[in-house]
Amino acid sequence: MGPRLGRRPRWRGRGYAPARGWYAPPYASPYGNPYPMNPDDEMAMLKDEASAIKSELEAINKRIEELESKPSAS
Repeated sequence: MGPRLGRRPRWRGRGYAPARGWYAPPYASPYGNPYPMNPDDEMAMLKDEASAIKSELEAINKRIEELESKPSAS
């Protein structure tokens, strides 16, 4: 059977689209996370996130110090 020329794709008008993923709803689940995270994995994830945020904050503070040490152009 050949392509269906002139017709819209089958997924249109059914509440989902390939751009959003086939199984991901476009809204948060009202029942919470159906796959809860293991406490050890959650701790590792949170430590990684805290480390990344700490690095970003250090970079921001370094830039603030650089700007404060330069003479004002005004």
